[in-house]
Amino acid sequence: MATLSAQQVATSVWVVLVVATVTTWLLARGGAASPLETVSLVMVIAAFKARLIVLHFMGLKHAPLPYRLIFECWILAVTGFTLAGCVFGIRIA
Repeated sequence: MATLSAQQVATSVWVVLVVATVTTWLLARGGAASPLETVSLVMVIAAFKARLIVLHFMGLKHAPLPYRLIFECWILAVTGFTLAGCVFGIRIA
């Protein structure tokens, strides 16, 4: 199995981020799904993108496990609470 260089990994992650961004934009413009489905997909894609950015470009990939677990729990909680707010109509403010 060939090992990728740091530059190749960064480029690959960047390509995935660009594809995810274009996908999000197309979902928002398309209007094929219901607003709730669109928001849910956009939130999941945003969480995926945030995870990629923090792990690969901010160096958390090589951090001690407790720090990674804190971030993973945080991203799950924020995404989960936001989706729950959308699904159940919870309003803040």
